[in-house]
Amino acid sequence: GDAAVLQNNQDGNSPEVRKMILPEGHATPEVFFIDSEKGAANLIQHYTPGQKEVTIGVKTSDTRSRLSLEFGNIPAFIASTGAKAILKDTYLNIKQDLVRNPVYTFTQRASGLDKQSVDKNRFVLQLTNETVRKNDADEGINILYRSGILKITSDENIGAIYIYDSQGRLVHSAHSVNFTEYTHRVSLRGGIFLIQVRTISGKLKVEKINGLSITLSAHTRFSSYPTDMDNFINK
Repeated sequence: GDAAVLQNNQDGNSPEVRKMILPEGHATPEVFFIDSEKGAANLIQHYTPGQKEVTIGVKTSDTRSRLSLEFGNIPAFIASTGAKAILKDTYLNIKQDLVRNPVYTFTQRASGLDKQSVDKNRFVLQLTNETVRKNDADEGINILYRSGILKITSDENIGAIYIYDSQGRLVHSAHSVNFTEYTHRVSLRGGIFLIQVRTISGKLKVEKINGLSITLSAHTRFSSYPTDMDNFINK
């Protein structure tokens, strides 16, 4: 089906696309951003700094199959905006932290031709600085970066480590570490980087490193936002 795209800011090469909704609906699922004021469905929405919520609409006449929303480019989006992405299913009253699990599986609610097979009100993408709930899921994992040295300690064996830049590109990764401590020399300078650490039991910690503070003088200021955050949501 169609993929909805959330971009960090306007890109002249990617004009906003309006998606026409046909009365007969589709068996193939499609995903849209819903304008809360106009009720219009857009395939592309441009993120505004400080924006708290984005409504997601799903269009399909298939109410039997298990469907899924898969979110991509999350590390780059978080690194550039500072907002944590949480998906809320208002029908089941479930919240899911998309850093911990970027795929949400569901069954479409029945919607007749009067609703054009579109569920406009079920899903909300919440962009917040808060986590889904306070918990100790990442306690015991410590991430320290100083003088070009990355040091990670954990109260259990580390499974994998990933470092992304603000464009979502993988800068460094380590797999099957199987130790409670990891030290590696890596250059994280001149930008925003996101470090993900996952233990062998599945415990996850994500931490942002500001490499700008390493290279810029105290009086220098500029925006670190990238020009484009394509493919935040993939269907």
